[in-house]
Amino acid sequence: MNWYKISYIITASKKDDYLRSIGVSEDVIAYINSIQDISYAQLLINQVRLNPSITTNQLQSVEQPQKQGLDWSHELNNLGLDFSQPMVKWIISRILHPARHLGNHDYIQNYSQAPLGYRQQFKDLLDNRAETGSKLAEIRDWFNAEQPDIASLSWDQAIAGSKEWHEMMAAQGAGKRYDSTNQEKIVHGPQWLDENGNKIEKLSGWTIQQLHSENDFTVEGNKMDHCVGSYCGDYKRGNVLIFSLRDPSNEPHVTVETDGTGQEIEQIQGKSNSIPKPEYKAMIKNWITLGENPPTSVAWDDTDSVYNLVNEYGKQAGGYGSPNPSTVVEELYEVMQQDKEYGFPSKTVDNTDISAVFDTAKKLIGAYHDRDNYYQSDGGFSDLLVEMAMNSGKSWTYEPQDIGIWTLLNEIEELNEEGNEWYVDYEVYGMKYPQEEDFEDAIEYEKAMDSYYYEEGRQEAELFPFAWTSEIYKKLVSAIEKTSGKPFNTWYENFTKDPNYEKWQEKKKGKPITAYFSLNSILKRCESELV
Repeated sequence: MNWYKISYIITASKKDDYLRSIGVSEDVIAYINSIQDISYAQLLINQVRLNPSITTNQLQSVEQPQKQGLDWSHELNNLGLDFSQPMVKWIISRILHPARHLGNHDYIQNYSQAPLGYRQQFKDLLDNRAETGSKLAEIRDWFNAEQPDIASLSWDQAIAGSKEWHEMMAAQGAGKRYDSTNQEKIVHGPQWLDENGNKIEKLSGWTIQQLHSENDFTVEGNKMDHCVGSYCGDYKRGNVLIFSLRDPSNEPHVTVETDGTGQEIEQIQGKSNSIPKPEYKAMIKNWITLGENPPTSVAWDDTDSVYNLVNEYGKQAGGYGSPNPSTVVEELYEVMQQDKEYGFPSKTVDNTDISAVFDTAKKLIGAYHDRDNYYQSDGGFSDLLVEMAMNSGKSWTYEPQDIGIWTLLNEIEELNEEGNEWYVDYEVYGMKYPQEEDFEDAIEYEKAMDSYYYEEGRQEAELFPFAWTSEIYKKLVSAIEKTSGKPFNTWYENFTKDPNYEKWQEKKKGKPITAYFSLNSILKRCESELV
């Protein structure tokens, strides 16, 4: 039986009966009962268990172990280092963790009070004096110079912080290492909370820091492979502020430029001016939406606008290497949503953006659908255009409330007119054009012509552009009815009663908007009237 089980039995029952049962003399039992120190009495009982015939004189010769008065700080200083009290406390509480086992003690002052496992851990630390001493010496120098909150750091974090500081000191002014991090630089982190106030553990240690020194500007530019290193002059003149998203090892992942007030973001760049990864965007959004005094707006460079982007793609449309419509749509969505990804409202689009997107879509889709070919897909352009129309802003002084919707309807009308010109001589597949002399009477001839025109309309409706414009129209009508809660006809009537409608018509030089009616006639001809 193990000794701890024996001890349990003895303390749990009458030890006198147990001792008598194994043949111990009464005088030995009396001597053990006279011992006030429980641990020493247990030691004697163990001796008796091993030798029941032991005498009182022999028991009296058993020495009680003396407590070792070995002081932690004394032993640490045996490493040849001089540690301050905060360092001693940190080494004991954060590396050896004896406080977990000893109630309310912050740390153990006396070596002998520590549990055996921690005494062994401490011994191992001391035995490996060369490596341990070297690391502790580096941490001590860093602590004495920078006074970090070392009580909150793990052993690995302290080594990382110390290493960074020593490397920074070695590379000071060379543009290789950032200046030492301090609280003044940190604008967000190292502790992160979600919108409910809960701690985000996986982001612990990440920070967003403002750049102040010329060295930090140079290092940021070198590490991120972009030109922010040249911005220090603008910063000193009060024209810009630069912020850097850093991981727990103080490595940068995103650079943010704002105006001189820090309120308007000019640009957000990943390494080599790339688009930041989604997880980094989420961290910037956390700062913007939950941080203290974060930026409140964006002022993206005009090269990021929807209008300029689609015009550039429009120039590339047609012929070999024409951009894929779905790829363009994805990029346009990204541009429109980039503000929202950082916690700002989505980018506002206006009627000029809608017209530009429609025109480029027409060119790109047309390149994939030669005349007389059946329409297959627009790569998502119809959904994008409807979304833009339903959420468009205002760009003119006088305009109806739903200018984006009407702009899209106008574009549909104009493209349909183009399509009618394309197919003026369209030959209906599978049918001959009726010749009057082939019919016995005028009634039969008119029926044949009606059938021919019906089939012509049906076939044309499956070709580009009619199939595409019909797809947009159907989705737009559905969106209008869902948003307004009214039939499309009712929405249309209300629109034409808008007091700004006539003024807008004047700006359009009196050109009436007939998209609704002319498209309706096409749909009627195809027996697919929607309204």
